[in-house]
Amino acid sequence: MFSARKIALLAVVAVQANAFADGEKTDKELQKSVIPYGLIQAYSNLADTQSAGNPEFQLANVRFGLKVSEGITRAQFETQILGNVGPEISATNGINGVSIRRADVGLALPSNTTFSLGRTRLGGADAWGMDATITVDQFSWMDGASVVQKLSLGGKDELSLSLGLGNSMGFPGGRDSRVFGKTLKTDRGVIAGTRVSYQGVVAAAFFGMEKNQVQQEPGASEPVFDAEGAKSTTTFVKTERKITARDVSHFEGSLGYNRDNWALGGWYQSIVRSKLNVVTSVSKGKFETTAAVDEPKFAVKASNKTTDVTLGLGFNGDSQLFGVGNLLQKGDLITYGFSTSQVSKRDDSIADSDESKQDQTQFVIGAGYAAGGFQVELGHELSTANDKVFTDKDGKSVNKSSNRTYLVGIYSF
Repeated sequence: MFSARKIALLAVVAVQANAFADGEKTDKELQKSVIPYGLIQAYSNLADTQSAGNPEFQLANVRFGLKVSEGITRAQFETQILGNVGPEISATNGINGVSIRRADVGLALPSNTTFSLGRTRLGGADAWGMDATITVDQFSWMDGASVVQKLSLGGKDELSLSLGLGNSMGFPGGRDSRVFGKTLKTDRGVIAGTRVSYQGVVAAAFFGMEKNQVQQEPGASEPVFDAEGAKSTTTFVKTERKITARDVSHFEGSLGYNRDNWALGGWYQSIVRSKLNVVTSVSKGKFETTAAVDEPKFAVKASNKTTDVTLGLGFNGDSQLFGVGNLLQKGDLITYGFSTSQVSKRDDSIADSDESKQDQTQFVIGAGYAAGGFQVELGHELSTANDKVFTDKDGKSVNKSSNRTYLVGIYSF
């Protein structure tokens, strides 16, 4: 089953909180700035055909970060706490996972070139739509190094080129590989991409690839079989268990038109995961057996090559488009929008069978109120699938469609 709710993307404009100079104030002094930013998100399901119909109030996401710069040096730290959401919710607590989304240091050169080292983040495709919209997964982080080159196109328009190399390209590629974190010899990922903004047109394209290599682990002694298949009682060989982690490629792209009070655009994502085998072989050339089998010892299962594609189109705007604003306080707005998305999953080994076709189409419409960093949104989501993947009130997957009405509140600074 596909997740039909996304965590809202953090898009905040931070205000410099502290600026001072070391030593006497001269034209050559280094200015230091510390900029805090953060986000709090909570939501409630007002009605849901997949639940018992009771209101579900949940804290979804809390983020906090700091940007520090001094001269050409820079550093950034951001942490995230996921609230009581997800399949591991209990009556008393949720998953409450804490993670470091970013922690890097680097240099911002006068040539608009930025070098970063640590847990860096590179951009992904843009999406337009309401909170429940199924969008691209976005590259989450990379433990390694990155370089970003920005080129001015005049005014606020610019072109940026990004390249990153690290231990893993994060979600979704790293999720498979980190299962083998203690056994893989290497686990390298690369991300390359570009983003451009020109006269209201915004476009982005990012490609990531992670190549996982093979780790061999000695197994137990096994008897040698003769030509007739009889088991030897005197001759034994050492076996080696080879675990091959899958390679992953991930592409995200978007194209849209963004004006002061409205935006319209589409997005595309393709994730290809190669075949995942757990292979057992016997050394010294005696004999060899290869099979795609489950391996409980390493908590993994064999899997065929899969391809996931996400395609979407969205629109959002605010009431200033019609000259309406300043309703309850100066600068507040009414927001609105709609989106449609389709997610397709394919298992290449059974591409001609109905079992390989797992498609979901989603429609979302919503409206809200925004004032400063606060925004509340009331939305409705309709999802349909080609198979009975949606649960009923008893938790059984018997439906091909789902309806949900939700309320989400966000405060960012």
